Amino acid sequence: YTLNNNLAYGTTYNWQVVAKNGNCYTAAGPVQKFTLRTLPNLKTSGIQCDSTAISGSIYEIGWQVSNIGTGSTGNQPWTDAIYLSADNLPEVSVNDIYLGGTANFSSLNNNSSYANSLQLQLPTTSSGNFYIKIFPDAYNQLIETSKTDNIGFRKIVINNPPLADVKV
Repeated sequence: YTLNNNLAYGTTYNWQVVAKNGNCYTAAGPVQKFTLRTLPNLKTSGIQCDSTAISGSIYEIGWQVSNIGTGSTGNQPWTDAIYLSADNLPEVSVNDIYLGGTANFSSLNNNSSYANSLQLQLPTTSSGNFYIKIFPDAYNQLIETSKTDNIGFRKIVINNPPLADVKV
């Protein structure tokens, strides 16, 4: 028998084997139960960084990732990725600039969190109003209840470096 529909995470299901022979005799086995695991849901918060920066400079960013789901991440690693973006949409677009990332190899139980930080170099070609976007599980390594609330962002202003003061 093949089940042709999706099973829901966090749900308990019953199953039973019933053997039949060619003479229409049946023998039912015991009813068994199984429960699919509950899922995690990662969310970024507490982004800490300067509100202004210089184009091409080293920039430090700190953030917190919480598991607001009902299940653990288990032993599945994932990557927190940091992007520079012109918009504050909760998604990564082809126009967003990847600044760097860091892998997480630890399990995160529900209602738990961790803090992380990175020093990254800002692009030399960027100046103006931008957003730092932090995207935990950027490469979809985890099955989660929702991906729509993963990304956190913070507005920054990037200025061009001062011109050299040369006297002749």
